Amino acid sequence: MFVFLSVLASLAFLFAQFGASNATYDRASIILVPGAFHQPIIYDKVTRLLNDAGYRSIHAIALPSVGTVNNSRDPDINAVRSVLESELANGKDVLLVGHSYGATIIGEAVKGLQSDSTQSSTLLKRFSLFWDGDLADAPPQLIFYNDLSTQQANFWVNKLLFSDFAALSAHATYIPYTGDFKCVYVMTALDNALPPIWQQTWIDQPGALFQVEYVNASHSSMLSKPKEVAEIIRKAAGEHNVKG
Repeated sequence: MFVFLSVLASLAFLFAQFGASNATYDRASIILVPGAFHQPIIYDKVTRLLNDAGYRSIHAIALPSVGTVNNSRDPDINAVRSVLESELANGKDVLLVGHSYGATIIGEAVKGLQSDSTQSSTLLKRFSLFWDGDLADAPPQLIFYNDLSTQQANFWVNKLLFSDFAALSAHATYIPYTGDFKCVYVMTALDNALPPIWQQTWIDQPGALFQVEYVNASHSSMLSKPKEVAEIIRKAAGEHNVKG
């Protein structure tokens, strides 16, 4: 079984790929996990680009903690794990992509799985982002969408939902980027939610092993730079000669 993990910084992606050595398909299945407050439609642009590149099995997960109080992040983990296990049972390689809080969820979802030493795996970054709903001093247009037009930013602000605080504040029980998996960390240079200097602290953690990619984008780089994000995902999935 192969495991690939990757996390994108502000757009924190965690990619995890698993699969059997006798796989006969050309493209991995991809599981896209949004961050706090966001719905899976945030990945629509990236999904279309991946479809154009030949990826046919793409699952954007609606996190139970977004818009609902569960008093736990376990439902989020289980939502990802169930899709992951289903794809693996069908003999698929799987690439997990986690944005921001979503990266912590995919990290937990792969707990107990192991990477095959002959395969590459990528992991971006794991972190939780807290936003207290302060629209005056910390408007989401500035925090999440500062490289979008005013019209686009307002559109996405209207899509935001509350997130379960217990889920956001839960502690990690597994850290996958210390050698269990080959990990890629994507830094976002225009991020107002997690400025680059903060992102660097995750990369510089003692024992953390990351390959680092860079995107000149805000926290929501899948919206402002979907082409670049899709290319990073494709490279994490094992494609060669991908522009980027």
